[in-house]
Amino acid sequence: SATVLFADIVNFTDISSKTPPVELVAILDTLFSKFDELAEKYHVEKIKTIGDAYMVVGGLADSEKSHTLAIALLAIEMQQCITKTASSLGIPEVSLRIGIHTGEVVAGVIGTKKFAYDLWGDTVNLAHRLCTEGEPGMIQCDGRMFERLRGAFV
Repeated sequence: SATVLFADIVNFTDISSKTPPVELVAILDTLFSKFDELAEKYHVEKIKTIGDAYMVVGGLADSEKSHTLAIALLAIEMQQCITKTASSLGIPEVSLRIGIHTGEVVAGVIGTKKFAYDLWGDTVNLAHRLCTEGEPGMIQCDGRMFERLRGAFV
């Protein structure tokens, strides 16, 4: 069992149409570097970035429930971080949409060229759907995640 988080930057398409590519990459680097620091703080693993989306997983190395709480706390801090960082970068209209799902995954490397560690399974697909269909500035999770976190948050 693992907990997968997808975060998507809202309004990124509008910003990218008005921002030179070098500046756009610098913005993403600043934001994702801060997310990397947070992922390290919560002992979860960044899997990849996909354009303006960020994917992280908890629980690959352990099977305890603590990864669910770690991902939830990470999501909250990512929301706080994007607000503060986007403001300092001069793009206050930016926010995050976050989707989180807990379940079984398969992890590994496929192929013989450009090795990249990745995750697969319904858990990954549902976390991504929760992210893309969520509201800007919100964290959306599934029922299993909710039950595992019952009592931890208001």
